[in-house]
Amino acid sequence: MGLIDIHTHLLPAMDDGPQNRDLALRLAEMMVAQGVTHAVLTPHHLLADYVNPKWAVQERVVAFQSALQLAGIPLTVFPGQEVHMTGDLLNHLAADDLLFLDGVGTYLLLELPATHVPLYTEDLLFQLTLRGIIPVLAHPERHPVLQREPDRLEGLMRLGCLLQVTAGSYLGMFGRAAQKLATRLLASVPGVLLASDAHNHLRRPCVMAQAFQQLASEVGLDRCRKINDNAVAVVNGESLLTGG
Repeated sequence: MGLIDIHTHLLPAMDDGPQNRDLALRLAEMMVAQGVTHAVLTPHHLLADYVNPKWAVQERVVAFQSALQLAGIPLTVFPGQEVHMTGDLLNHLAADDLLFLDGVGTYLLLELPATHVPLYTEDLLFQLTLRGIIPVLAHPERHPVLQREPDRLEGLMRLGCLLQVTAGSYLGMFGRAAQKLATRLLASVPGVLLASDAHNHLRRPCVMAQAFQQLASEVGLDRCRKINDNAVAVVNGESLLTGG
């Protein structure tokens, strides 16, 4: 099955991903070799020096799709952002500065601050859902607070939040604690998503194929299909299947 990758740092020279087009194309080749056919390009936004507004990402994605075609790399890409959670996020939303994982403004990829869960997190997620937005929490298995207190994720999911697990976490690339939580989420959480969060072809590669192969051996091929179908639904702005 063709894999859909909803979290990638493939756009060159926009954040801590590839710093030039050649490196970006090399990573794209790796993604295709891993079975990825479609990818949402999600540079960091509102994170320290990484400010990549909607219009800039859209322009760069169009240019990069052309570069992929010229290079003969069969990867279809879409514009997105990994939006850092801040207290003024709703202002950026009102200013039409945010990109979603889909073209109709349903699924928003959100990243928590690296060391803590802000006090306003639950209220912000609630405010987003009131606006018809489904927050997708990026790599919760790698967050130190959520590793210590994984039951907090249940409360976030009750607010309507989806969880995106990183393939490398599941394979042990981010330590035992991340792997343990990733395994638990992929095995049991309805609507869980699996993505590469790839940054480069060496230190932060795309390992989607390896992750799905391991997952198939542990929980079965049907579960793998449902998780990839979740990604298809997200990119299309559709509802996820119950039990996926």
